[in-house]
Amino acid sequence: MRPIRAHVHLETTAPTVTLCARCRRTVIVGLAEGIPARVDPTPIAPAAEAALAAAGRQTYTLRRTGLIQRDASRRADRSLASPVLAQHQCPGQPNQQLSLLSAPGGTR
Repeated sequence: MRPIRAHVHLETTAPTVTLCARCRRTVIVGLAEGIPARVDPTPIAPAAEAALAAAGRQTYTLRRTGLIQRDASRRADRSLASPVLAQHQCPGQPNQQLSLLSAPGGTR
């Protein structure tokens, strides 16, 4: 029997490579400060990061020790500049943040 691991507050784990269960594309997964992260392995350009943030998708800096979630202050920090990866979104899936909004007219 495996011992139960104690919860570690804001834990960051080493990233691992796996396949997305839904679309079968390669993704990098890990805990980023206690939050599960699933990102695409292809680095993005700085201009693309701003567009992704505006669309509600998270971005992360990849380090050997873990994924670092980027916010406005971390996007300005040059030591966290590269490589920057985007939150995974399966092809053909609408932006999850925006899909929670109701459609015009108040119905879905």
